[in-house]
Amino acid sequence: MKFTKISIKRILRIIKYILLLYPFKFTLRYILLNLKLYQYEKKIPFKGNIGVNKGWFETRLSNKSIIFLKKTYDLYKLKNILQITSSNVDAFTEIFKKTGEEIRKYLGKEVKLDGMYFLYSNPNITSISSSWHTDNVGSRIKLFICIEGDGSQPTILLRPFQKLNELKYLVKIYFNEFVRFTGFTNKKELKNNIYLRHAKGTIFALDTAILHRGGYEFGANIRNVLVLEFSNPDKHKLLSKGLLKGPIGTNDDNKFEFRNMNNIPIEIESFLDKKRTYIENKLVIYKK
Repeated sequence: MKFTKISIKRILRIIKYILLLYPFKFTLRYILLNLKLYQYEKKIPFKGNIGVNKGWFETRLSNKSIIFLKKTYDLYKLKNILQITSSNVDAFTEIFKKTGEEIRKYLGKEVKLDGMYFLYSNPNITSISSSWHTDNVGSRIKLFICIEGDGSQPTILLRPFQKLNELKYLVKIYFNEFVRFTGFTNKKELKNNIYLRHAKGTIFALDTAILHRGGYEFGANIRNVLVLEFSNPDKHKLLSKGLLKGPIGTNDDNKFEFRNMNNIPIEIESFLDKKRTYIENKLVIYKK
């Protein structure tokens, strides 16, 4: 292919456009997102043990419940949807009993469950989440319930210096997110980071607005965790489309269903959003 002066100038113009537009778009989105989200985040209490720890909390699950969740995972692989039944509901009830009140103290009484899914990872996997990032949806709690693991695939986080929305911390997030945005891997060891080591039976609650990453490169064995997501549904519309669109709410990947159950325990039911709860063929299905 023969390049003329005109074609070279055109290529250079396109490259210049990309180099200038992409950073501008990223910066614009970051500023607008945080300005818009502040209208919701300023109402959040940020209290309880999650607040004291500046964004995370740890407890444990009983061995009996772990056994039931392993069976639930086996069925999840076959059906491609998470099913809560009369045989495993006690395991889920235990999770909500041990974490529900702390989540409300932190995010507020409006918080609802968005979805559940299993996250299975081999050692040394390649994942975009292995670079420093936030989930770009404001404060949202993810529960990580480990049913198999030895702690060698941790979640690493950098807590805020004082409070989550302080300017110094937002600037720190911006520069680390920008590295990932440009396509580079960012696994740099940050000062004062914390390792949440997912070993069998651990339950970690994490605010995904905090700078964090998956330490998959340290993995010696597989890790299998049940993930539950909680957020204020009032901000879902803001993050559903356009420039500010973010990974929040209920979708095909995290929807779940209640099967062969007469009653849903109040510990779980109180976190269900009625707008996302449907009755189909005698099943209670939770979806978008």
